[in-house]
Amino acid sequence: MPRLDPSRPASPAPPVPPTSPVREDLAGHVRRALGRTLGVPPGGLSDGRAGLRQLGVGSMAALELQRRLEAELGVPVSLHVVLTAAVVDDLIDHVTARYEQAAA
Repeated sequence: MPRLDPSRPASPAPPVPPTSPVREDLAGHVRRALGRTLGVPPGGLSDGRAGLRQLGVGSMAALELQRRLEAELGVPVSLHVVLTAAVVDDLIDHVTARYEQAAA
């Protein structure tokens, strides 16, 4: 995925359909980054309804994941969302919205 300029003003993004190609690409990226952060193979994170806390995402892992996603995608990712996202799909939705905002 190309890096985008995060300095561009963000505008509210429309909801992203759960089957959009961009969302699917970013879902794989988020799962790989989460797997690297937790030391879990990405295939073990295929259930988007898996709880982040249950997977072991605490404050330090959340900070590492946030920084990793921002560095790799070039878009801002809210640490608050990483810490409070109930399930993997919530995080994927946030990252997708931020990516699409930056691309607009």
